[in-house]
Amino acid sequence: MDVVVITVIFILVIAAEIAVYRRFGLYGIEYRVYLSKKEAREGDEIEIIEEVLNKKFLPVPWLKSEIFTSRWLDFAGTKANAAAGSRFAPSVFALRPNQKCVRKWRVKCLKRGVFHLEDTSIVTCDVFGFVTRSVKIKVNESVTVLPVPIVSDEKRYSDRMLFGQTITRRFVCDDPFLISGTREYSGIEPLNRIHWNSAAKEGRLMVYNNDYTTHNTVLVMLNAQRGDGGLIPPPPADIEIFIKVAAFIIDKCALNRFRAGFISNGGSRSGVVSYPADKVYSNTEILRGLAAFDERECFADFGEAARRVDFSVYTDAAIITAFVSPRLLKTADMLKNAGINVFFYSDCGGGSAGDYKVIPLRGRRGPLQKT
Repeated sequence: MDVVVITVIFILVIAAEIAVYRRFGLYGIEYRVYLSKKEAREGDEIEIIEEVLNKKFLPVPWLKSEIFTSRWLDFAGTKANAAAGSRFAPSVFALRPNQKCVRKWRVKCLKRGVFHLEDTSIVTCDVFGFVTRSVKIKVNESVTVLPVPIVSDEKRYSDRMLFGQTITRRFVCDDPFLISGTREYSGIEPLNRIHWNSAAKEGRLMVYNNDYTTHNTVLVMLNAQRGDGGLIPPPPADIEIFIKVAAFIIDKCALNRFRAGFISNGGSRSGVVSYPADKVYSNTEILRGLAAFDERECFADFGEAARRVDFSVYTDAAIITAFVSPRLLKTADMLKNAGINVFFYSDCGGGSAGDYKVIPLRGRRGPLQKT
C-alpha cells in the first residue's frame, strides 16, 4: 500500500513539475550576447560576453545557447566550418532563482572584415528532461576588424622610395605653427615673435624661426582586376596583400602628415569603396572601408574608374595591382601628365615599368600572376 501511495505521489509531483515548467520555463529569462569592442585590428583579442538572468522564483536546471559567428573570429578552441564560413560555441547554464550568470569568451581576430553575431536560440528544459522550450533571440552585434599594414623592411620602403622626389606645393609665407629654432631679430618681426629666454642668453634680441610646410596628398589606387581581359578579381590571398599594402601607405602618410585618398574599382556589397581626398576623411575611416572590402567583387575597369577621379588635389599616386600592362601604363601616363608622381606596387615588371618604378610586394610566397 505504501509503495502505491509513494508511486502516486511521485507521478503527481512529476505531472505538476511538467505543467509548471511547460508554462513558466522561459518566463522571466533574459538572455543577452554582445561584444566588448565595436572595432579592433587584426591579431587583437576582444571578448564575446553572454549574460543570462533568471528573474523568477523557479530555478532553471538546464539552459543552452549557441553563438554563431564568422570563422575568422577564433575562440574557445572551436573548429571552424570552412564550407559555411562560420563557427559556433555552445553554452550550458544552470540558474538558481533570481540569479544572473555572465560568461566571457576571449576571441582573437584572425582577419580584417566586418563580422556579425548571428541570431541565436536558447533552449531550456525541466529537471527530468520531459519539457523542452525554446525561443529565438535577436542579436544585433558586429565588430569591424581593421587591416594592419604589411610587415616591411623600413630601409627598402623609405619615404623617398614611396613618394620619390617631386615638385610639391608650398606656401609663400612660413608656417607660424612650425618652429625650427631661433634667429637674430632683424627689426621687421612683430614683438610677439621675440624669444625672451634666448635674447637673455645671447645678449641681443632673438626671434622664433619658422619653417615652411608642404602639402602632399597621396592617392592610393587598388586595382581589383586580375587582368585586362575582364572584371575577374585576383585570388583572395592577393587581395589581402593589396589591402595590407594600402594600409601601410596610409599609415606612412599619417606619420608624414600627408593627406591620403583611396579609390578602387572593387568594393563591398554596398558599392565601390571610394574615399577621395577632396573631402575630409580620417585614416581610420579609410581603414574601415578597407575592412569592408569584398575580395570577390570587381565593379568596373580600372582605367574607367581612374578617369572619373578629380586629380587636381593630388601630388602622388600609388597603384596597387596584380599586373602591369600597356593599358595600365596609359592610365599612369594620364596621371603623369596631370603633374602627379606615379609609382606601382606589384610583383610584375621587375624594378620599373617604362618611366615608372615598381615596388615589389612583400610578405608573399611567390609572384603574382602576370598578363
